[in-house]
Amino acid sequence: MIKQCISTQTINNRGFTLIELIVVVSLSMLVMSMAIGSYITFDRKQKIVQSGEQLVTLMRMIQSKAASGDVPEGCTSLTSYTITGVEGNTDAQVTALCADPPGETVDISTYSTLASDIYVTDFTVTFPTLVSSTGMIQTISVTGDPGLFTQVATSPAYDITISNQGVISKTVNYQYMQ
Repeated sequence: MIKQCISTQTINNRGFTLIELIVVVSLSMLVMSMAIGSYITFDRKQKIVQSGEQLVTLMRMIQSKAASGDVPEGCTSLTSYTITGVEGNTDAQVTALCADPPGETVDISTYSTLASDIYVTDFTVTFPTLVSSTGMIQTISVTGDPGLFTQVATSPAYDITISNQGVISKTVNYQYMQ
């Protein structure tokens, strides 16, 4: 009889109680939800930076074509290349302005530079051939959907600035990209 009581008591002490299991599972779920939330925010910020980098690369490529005087098919001589982007659209349109025939434009290509939930301000940037001035300073902002960034005051931003000398610079707004 004594052996039976001892063995019953040791069997009952081998496992975890229901409350201990609930506490451990709850804490695990809490840690996982914080990790997933952080990853999603990081992923969205990286999409903004990647889209901004792609737009800068496209602008530098077109600027290089203009500086080298690369004449597209359909033109005999070239005045400038233009990159145009429309807010709410993920594409950038590249056109060439021909000097001969005068005033004729040639569509070069459409580049998809932005992810589907990334926004860019309206912009038109012109790179004249063999001339060092673009005519004006312009800033283009690449941002995420404001509804996706509920923890911060505004969406993170990637700003691209083109000086009147044609220098392309980029700035990441780290105030909201923490």
